[in-house]
Amino acid sequence: MLTGPAAAADLTAVITQQVHPVLVRKDHNALFRLTITAESPFVLLRSLQISLRGTDDPRDIDSLELFFAGENGAFSTTARFGDALRPTSETLVIGGHARLRQGPNHFWLSCRLAANASLHRWVDATCTALETSGGRVAPVDQSNGLRKRIGIALRKHYDDGVHTYRIPALATTKRGTLLCVYDMRRRKGRDLQEDIDIGLSRSTDGG
Repeated sequence: MLTGPAAAADLTAVITQQVHPVLVRKDHNALFRLTITAESPFVLLRSLQISLRGTDDPRDIDSLELFFAGENGAFSTTARFGDALRPTSETLVIGGHARLRQGPNHFWLSCRLAANASLHRWVDATCTALETSGGRVAPVDQSNGLRKRIGIALRKHYDDGVHTYRIPALATTKRGTLLCVYDMRRRKGRDLQEDIDIGLSRSTDGG
């Protein structure tokens, strides 16, 4: 929906989310995808109002970033809109400059979690308003209420000098010890015949 007499184009905006956790030790965690569809080209996106309502504690979030996804809509961190922000309240505004092309334009909101974020809490975010050269737009959230559990990335790219960790498996012993095993692909991410060891992580407190 557009408001204001200076609307230069008809715009619609839709929020969608995927079901997955957000992870401590991961630089980028996708929170939602924003798709802005413009009937005419050259409309400017100037800012987004973000709501963290549904997040148990905004202090679990170290920073928020918005990225332009390109034509296929896949998550990408190569083109950032505006600056990375650390949330200090439930609502914040990300300002920037993006020229929208005619048709769908995809953006992703990403977060980096604080190192001490609690694994007992959840994160949620949505976009409540857009400011554009064509007017103010109220997005429709098609996955409203879909929160994301906080987890931790036990192993990631180049931890301990290992190129790739893959194919994890979990098991619990009779004493309640949680075991996680995985490929340690030391030089490359591909399968055999490469330099691959088996790694093991264990937890005595349920993970």
